Amino acid sequence: ATAKKKAALCLLRLLRKYPVAFGEDGLSNVPEQRDRLIDLLDDPSLGVVNSVMSLLLGLVSHWPELWTHVVNKCCKLMVKLNHPTAAKDFGSEYVYYKTVNPWLQVKILRTLQYYPPPP
Repeated sequence: ATAKKKAALCLLRLLRKYPVAFGEDGLSNVPEQRDRLIDLLDDPSLGVVNSVMSLLLGLVSHWPELWTHVVNKCCKLMVKLNHPTAAKDFGSEYVYYKTVNPWLQVKILRTLQYYPPPP
């Protein structure tokens, strides 16, 4: 889990420092990489999910039109974090004032703000 977190944060740092190194499509042209990155949002470790969400927020901020497929996963994650049993499911170390992982929820909402609401 630590390696995944560090890898995501390292990519985020590279993205911020050298966005041109990611090409014109920000990893979107390689479906395997894109899908593996998005699948990490299902990781059992919320630390990994938090790090990956930071990277996805960076990618979406540069190329929102190329990362539209992340919206469904973000919505499902928000539902999961706000489920009545979420505090028990994720553990008390992620609960802050009766809110499960508010830092992750803010990142998800910041990512979703790049896209219009569904019709």
